[in-house]
Amino acid sequence: MSQEAGNGAPETYQRTTIANIANGALAEQFQDALLKVLANVDDPNTETKAKRKITIELDLTPDATGRALQVAISVKTKLAAPKEAESTLFIVRDGKGEVFGVNDNVYQPELFKG
Repeated sequence: MSQEAGNGAPETYQRTTIANIANGALAEQFQDALLKVLANVDDPNTETKAKRKITIELDLTPDATGRALQVAISVKTKLAAPKEAESTLFIVRDGKGEVFGVNDNVYQPELFKG
């Protein structure tokens, strides 16, 4: 698109698109959000079929002249929560009497010693 600049000299302007708005920050933030979603789907600790969401918001505030807009962008993700995991933690004491936890059941004798 070509328009006359204020000094009468022709100047070529680049149209604003989703790829270049906010100096490309929107496209970059979307790409980062998409990678987070892909990693979340690939995570074995999340529910594979759970829906994920990317929300893009643009706040456009005109200036007093109505000839310019202040643009604020935000890109947010809603990811699947980690699956609930359960285990048993066995409470034991060391030689000094201090309490700590272990994953193996120290109270059950080994069936086979090798």
